[in-house]
Order: sequence, then structure tokens, then C-alpha cells
Amino acid sequence: MKNERNLFQKCCHYREPLNEDHRHYINELKYNNCVLCVSEWCGPLTQDVISKYLGLSKMRICQIERIALKKMKKRIVKLTD
Repeated sequence: MKNERNLFQKCCHYREPLNEDHRHYINELKYNNCVLCVSEWCGPLTQDVISKYLGLSKMRICQIERIALKKMKKRIVKLTD
């Protein structure tokens, strides 16, 4: 972990605790169940770690990453035109 001292502090992204329906929810209490806290405190994560946090397969994480990269490339092309 990058910043161990930050663990178990209150989430600075949301006032209320996140529930399972929230888009930034993960089942990890030590990070306040917030995926934003995980990325902030741990830095870059592998697809394997992300899949465990989100309860998805590594293949699904890879598919989501590929889709996101395609969308970003399209937007970059539009900005440069």
C-alpha cells in the first residue's frame, strides 16, 4: 500500500457511506467501500486486483479497459481535428 497511514480514515469523496447500488462502491471496508479511495491510496492496480475488488472476472476487466481506451482515442482524435 502506498499510504498506509490513510487507511480507515473517513472518505473525503462522499459524506454518507456508500451502499452496494452506488457506482463507486466496492466491498472493501478498509477503503471506506469507495473505489476512489482505493485508487488514491494504492495507486495503479493490476487487472487481477481490480477484478477481486469489483467481483468481476479478469477478462471482463480487460474488456472494460479496451472499451474505455477506444472511447478515449476517439475523443483525442476529435480534439486534434
